[in-house]
Amino acid sequence: MFRSFSTRLSVYILIISGMVFCFATAMFYSYSSEREEKQAIRYTMSLINNMSLSLGETLEQIENELNYTGQFITDSGTNPNLPATVERIIKNIPSIMGSGIAFEPYCSPSGDEYCMYYTNLDSTGNAHTKMLGGKDYDYFEMPWYKETIKSGKPGWSKPYFDKGGGNRLMITYSVPLRDKNDRIYAVITADLFLNEFSSQLDSLKPYNDSYTFLLSKNGTFLAHRDKKLVMASTIFSISEKAGNTSFAELGRKMLNGESGTYVITNFDGDHALAFFTPVPILGWSICNICPYDTILGHVRYTALLALIVLMCCLLVLSVGIRIMVKKQTRPLEMFADAARKVANGNFNEALPEISTKDEMLTLRDSFAYMQKSLAKYIEDLKITTAENERIKNELDISRNIQMDMLPFDLPEFSVGQDVELAAELVPAKQVGGDLYSYSLRDNKLFFAIGDVSGKSIPAALVMAVTQSRFSSVCNYTDSPAEIMNFINKQTSDKNTRCMFVTMFAGVLDLSNGKLRYCNAGHELPLLVTADGRSAFVDIRKNLPLGVCGDFRYRESSLVLEKNSKIVLYTDGVSEAEDKKHCLFSRDRLQELAGRLSDKNAKESANIILQAVKNYADGADQSDDIAVMVLTYKGDRGELIYKDELVMKNSADELKKLYGFIGKVAEKCKFDPKLSNNVLLAVEEAVINIISYAYDKNTVGYIDISVQCTSSVLQFHIKDSGKPFNPCASKAVDTTLTVKERPIGGLGIFLMEKLMDEVSYQRTKDGYNCLCLKKLI
Repeated sequence: MFRSFSTRLSVYILIISGMVFCFATAMFYSYSSEREEKQAIRYTMSLINNMSLSLGETLEQIENELNYTGQFITDSGTNPNLPATVERIIKNIPSIMGSGIAFEPYCSPSGDEYCMYYTNLDSTGNAHTKMLGGKDYDYFEMPWYKETIKSGKPGWSKPYFDKGGGNRLMITYSVPLRDKNDRIYAVITADLFLNEFSSQLDSLKPYNDSYTFLLSKNGTFLAHRDKKLVMASTIFSISEKAGNTSFAELGRKMLNGESGTYVITNFDGDHALAFFTPVPILGWSICNICPYDTILGHVRYTALLALIVLMCCLLVLSVGIRIMVKKQTRPLEMFADAARKVANGNFNEALPEISTKDEMLTLRDSFAYMQKSLAKYIEDLKITTAENERIKNELDISRNIQMDMLPFDLPEFSVGQDVELAAELVPAKQVGGDLYSYSLRDNKLFFAIGDVSGKSIPAALVMAVTQSRFSSVCNYTDSPAEIMNFINKQTSDKNTRCMFVTMFAGVLDLSNGKLRYCNAGHELPLLVTADGRSAFVDIRKNLPLGVCGDFRYRESSLVLEKNSKIVLYTDGVSEAEDKKHCLFSRDRLQELAGRLSDKNAKESANIILQAVKNYADGADQSDDIAVMVLTYKGDRGELIYKDELVMKNSADELKKLYGFIGKVAEKCKFDPKLSNNVLLAVEEAVINIISYAYDKNTVGYIDISVQCTSSVLQFHIKDSGKPFNPCASKAVDTTLTVKERPIGGLGIFLMEKLMDEVSYQRTKDGYNCLCLKKLI
């Protein structure tokens, strides 16, 4: 049912309307309840305040009358007609139900021990006087008499039952009478019956279910609708018995003389509102209790009636809304049917006619425009799809051509020969800008890996040209620096698009393992030894190809050990990203390369590519990836001689070095030229350590170890002095004169010219390690 738009619209309108009506009803109920409660407070508080004032006026009138009579008797100096005086008091104040004069022992006119004139009114209003006193009515011990005699001041007694006198629950106001010697000889009294209070309190009913009670100073009930509580219980005792703390708190407020309202929980569990105020003079307090249900009964009845009317209105409204919405949304059903037919390809489907100039007409015009636009779009899409398919086919062909341009595996690079070489290229798009190439000439392996700036077709074209130039120039020179100079010059000419190429080129002599290389701003290659140690190869910094046509490139060299590997790669490997955009990094690649020592070149390349793929974990490839792994397997010959020398960092120790080198030359049978060249190179390295590695007057040690095979001589020179990498020094320009040339650098220049490889490493335990290698 709710799948229909018109039904949902009708329901939504009804829900909103119902919410509005309910909100209005709730606001009406809240406002009416608050208003009714305030009105109840004003009305009830007005009633109990008036009653309190009325009681206060009565009490004050009684006090004034009795005080005046007492003063009159005292001032007269004679004994007037006492019974007549008492009768006058009763008739002057109707609320006084009895009055009397009680004499001190033997102070009455008759001279008796007990003498009390007591006058009260009967039901007809006639006064009757009687004599009280004696053992059966010992007024001397009654509080109203005893306390007045003791204090000598007029005052009200506590409520009591006057047995033998008024024979009712009452309170008494007493005034002492004094003779001319200021001695008290009698007490004049006026009695007020409490049942008169109860009658007035019972009439105080602002609501049918409300009731009123009266508390004394100590919380005792003096009047209550439950007569069993009168003079028998306090508000605190019944609260404690019922566990009703709200009533106890109400009692504390009343006994503190407060006036106001307080919300309580009635003994039946319902909430009620208590209205209370103190009674002047006596310290009593009046309280009226009215249940909330009674106060808000009329409001709740009105709210219920409004709710019933609301439901009836919603029912009528639902029928009207349903009819109206159904009629207004009928065109939408027709449009939906037409849209389905248009979606099935019938773009000429007739649309419903709309006579009203409103949103429906605008919708019909939009549908008509959509039909025309879809028809045109389908035609354009056919043309675009055909064009994209043609471009895709051309890119596929371009990719195949680019892959075909890469060198195939050569048979002479297979396992069992001097070298293994494997390379892989994974473009980020259908064609890419990474390249690699290798060729073999005169027992030398020429190889290169590069990365063209940019991607896709422009980068692929530059890649193809660069690869062709590398293959061409390798036929004419064995120098990696000259190869780079040639490619750089050709790339820089007419480079209007400012594209450049980073490239690493190397030439490996397969007969002795000597590797000459040049790096044109490319990623640092990794050298992996047979025992699994991996390190980045030291390079001379050069500009990328195509940046500056006149730049002269410099090359470096090293000698590969048997079963060592060179790992070449593009930045698509080191900068491969995972889904969190974290890089694969050179450090992770170096750690991985250290585990490839026992793998062949093909396996090593595939392991690296798989590691990059696993790291990306489905993230899009953002750059081309190329990897080349070269494993040198040449035999470096058998060990001829091995020795070690430890000397201090002092020029006086050089004679030990000369003897050590002479012994090496003799054991290895060097010719004089080779012996001299080795001595000059090692001496230059040791003198540099003596001069610069240690502070002045600091004694240090230099450890020199030598190992000579039938093909390679290598020295390892180690010291614990200051870190210093001679291979990082700026190359010496020998074309300058002695005056023009800056000081320093000639010693390093000499070592590099005399030896085939010079390398440096600073160990983690704080040693400088310099390695000098010479092919023999």
